[in-house]
Amino acid sequence: MDIFLIIMACIAGFIGAMVDAIVGGGGLVTTPALLALGLPTHIALGTNKFASTMGAFSSTYHYYKSGNMNGKLLRYIVPFSFIGSAFGVMTVLGIDPEFLKKIIIGLVLVIGAYTVFHKNLGLKDHFKGLTRKTIIMGMFLALALGFYDGFFGPGTGSFLIFGLISIYGFDFVKASANTRVLNLSSN
Repeated sequence: MDIFLIIMACIAGFIGAMVDAIVGGGGLVTTPALLALGLPTHIALGTNKFASTMGAFSSTYHYYKSGNMNGKLLRYIVPFSFIGSAFGVMTVLGIDPEFLKKIIIGLVLVIGAYTVFHKNLGLKDHFKGLTRKTIIMGMFLALALGFYDGFFGPGTGSFLIFGLISIYGFDFVKASANTRVLNLSSN
């Protein structure tokens, strides 16, 4: 790689990390950038996942310290996030890299549009407690998005935030705090 490509990779990484820290979905920037730099598809996904894991670890720690996490909820749904991601990784490794690149381009476009049009959720906290129904819904959300994160990844944090707001009525901060733990386990 020449110096120009290394600088471009660093700029994309910085922008992706900044986007991820603010609203999630930084992989929507970094994954296409890594592919544009010529990295093989599986290597680009793995490289993006490593960066995402480091960011998720750091933000999980800070959200934990803030007291905005719901430990009771997380103990139920975190294992499903991890299991889903393991199945997602096993699936993606079985897909032809050239076909996978086409899937990634399509997913980036769809997820980018979704993220742009769902910005107003979570302005107020409407959490009323956990019920059997909401815990089961959270397990399915964690399993499905864990699979997605293991398979592809970019946008997972945003989807988890929107899902937790929809199911539990969390505000954006509480949804983000709980999302970080789920995202860390699926990474």
